[in-house]
Amino acid sequence: MSIFRDEKAQISMELLLIIAAVVALAMVMITQIKTTATDARDKIASKSESLLSEIEAIE
Repeated sequence: MSIFRDEKAQISMELLLIIAAVVALAMVMITQIKTTATDARDKIASKSESLLSEIEAIE
């Protein structure tokens, strides 16, 4: 019986390591997406202000 318990513990440990790796990968991807979104937001805001200034200059 102790052999089966050790195997279950080994599988559980391997599963925990895989889950930890997936969570770490997800966190890295989320951080990169957040950075990209922030950069895009800043560029859009800048371009919008520039375009609005040009439109106001026409009127």
